[in-house]
Amino acid sequence: MSLLKYEKEFAFNYSALDANDNILPSAILEEMQNAAGEHADIMKIGYKDLLNQDLIWVLDRIKYTIIKSPYLNPCKLITWPIKANSIEINRDFLFVDSNNNPLIKATSRWCIINFKTRRLIRYNSINSVIEGEYIEDRVFDNPYTFFKKIDYSTINPVIDQNVHFSDLDHNKHMNNTKYAILAMNSIPNIENKRIVSLQLNFQKECIINDNLKTFVQELEPNHYIVSGLKNNEVSSFISEIELEDII
Repeated sequence: MSLLKYEKEFAFNYSALDANDNILPSAILEEMQNAAGEHADIMKIGYKDLLNQDLIWVLDRIKYTIIKSPYLNPCKLITWPIKANSIEINRDFLFVDSNNNPLIKATSRWCIINFKTRRLIRYNSINSVIEGEYIEDRVFDNPYTFFKKIDYSTINPVIDQNVHFSDLDHNKHMNNTKYAILAMNSIPNIENKRIVSLQLNFQKECIINDNLKTFVQELEPNHYIVSGLKNNEVSSFISEIELEDII
């Protein structure tokens, strides 16, 4: 029986780099999102397969750590799902160079919902046949940070903007890469830094014309929490970002 693993070779191009030639968080998340979707299609649990059952994939949280920047060099992205019997479905990722040396390690947690009832659906109850052997290896031992509830009344917003049509994905929700851009742009003096680790937790999806404000808390030098408040009412996302100075 074949392993439930997907590999693709590619190279980040210039549009994936920031002004300091560092890989943008949105570019990393986009490659992960595309690879996950392509593998799900092969596994017969992709977007169209679930849509026929009134179901959609929803990303709950995601994290990556850069070990060494791929820059513009050829690399390979390897991804595999972790077997799940509950409403949480984990998928890991590993970016490697041409010699299989690790460049970026990442993980994500998903759920499946019925888009008509908005109810969560157990992974093992979907009407699909998944053939292959699951890999239980994980790229992180304890991947996610637990965030305390944020008191938005004690801090001032950094960015205040509305969600536009171009921010939406095919579920008509703000795409996860757009949250990464917002979080990055909210950090002070980001032009003198590079991101080495990012975690994003998605709490309440945003749709077109929603207002989204970002708030920044510095835990220690080069270590930030960036969160988003939707329509002045509910937390939309929270992220943890670790940086290093550009020498």
